[in-house]
Amino acid sequence: MKAATKIQKVYRGWIHRRNTKRQLIQMLKEDGLEELMLSQPEYRMFKAGCTIAKAATRFARELKR
Repeated sequence: MKAATKIQKVYRGWIHRRNTKRQLIQMLKEDGLEELMLSQPEYRMFKAGCTIAKAATRFARELKR
């Protein structure tokens, strides 16, 4: 029973995020600001850059010690 509840929770969260993203895209299109929304490849590059920067910061801290 716990597994079914967990699956429902994850699914509902996914549906909520999907609907929210669709609403945001629609609002941006209505206002003519759709260029503010990142495409999936752009978002992946952004997240990869954040991950690399975080790792570089940790590495620099280790060098200082």
